[in-house]
Amino acid sequence: MWFRLSKMVTFALKGCLLEMTTTIAWISYQNGTPSALTFASDSRLTWKGSAQTWDYGRKIYWCKNSPDIFGFAGDVVSQSSVVSQVCEIFDHSASQLAQGTPEERHQAFVTYLQSATAAFPGAMSNGLHVLHGLRHGESEGCHFRIWRTIKEAETHSWSDQELEFRIDGKKNLRDDPGQFFSAGSGASKHRTCWERRIQEAGNTSRSVFRALWDVIENAEDPMTGGLPQIASLAPTGFPATAWNAGTEIALITSARILAEQRCSKRWRSSDVSWSISQR
Repeated sequence: MWFRLSKMVTFALKGCLLEMTTTIAWISYQNGTPSALTFASDSRLTWKGSAQTWDYGRKIYWCKNSPDIFGFAGDVVSQSSVVSQVCEIFDHSASQLAQGTPEERHQAFVTYLQSATAAFPGAMSNGLHVLHGLRHGESEGCHFRIWRTIKEAETHSWSDQELEFRIDGKKNLRDDPGQFFSAGSGASKHRTCWERRIQEAGNTSRSVFRALWDVIENAEDPMTGGLPQIASLAPTGFPATAWNAGTEIALITSARILAEQRCSKRWRSSDVSWSISQR
């Protein structure tokens, strides 16, 4: 695994840095109560300054022993390396992190991200855009939180902001930016597709995900492609992948048909993980 990763990094450094899009995050509600925090993205990596693409990139990461989930757009070399390391650090220090507040857990991530990327060669540095979702508490008393961390490519300046979802769980405003958050060059295309989808399926989680599939299937954004990948964090337990482009599902010829089935009416917004993961 480390050998394959080193080959990919070497290849990226010899050419141009890889860029990646589109990533989205949203909360599902059941009877006005948050039931899941879900991250999804496409799988395309694009070499900056060229038309070369690779549709097997990973953009969604999650912890096995900590209720933290990450998604990103922008430079893949630094972000994929750093975020995967953070997941391992969080998992191996889960007992200490469990005692920390959401702010302390997020700050631990930001501190490591800034430290690691500061050592990255300046000429090879590109913009970073990371979404970090986590859960505070468990079961009915829990609530989900999400931060957006950005490093500007030209100025190398940082910004870090907690994003606010609608706490009442209502989904009746088409232009409400709190329904979901997105990152990458396909973000605006995704919102346009979402506005069309809510006419058919209502303002539900299904509409959010179907809009991502529309951007991919219809080639709405040239840097968005490949199969979608999705992971979800429930009110209890740790994040779990509902569908990852790196699994065997990406190898079968009927993948697109299965994708359409998994986006169908059997996917209820209140139970994302169950419906997406069924085979």
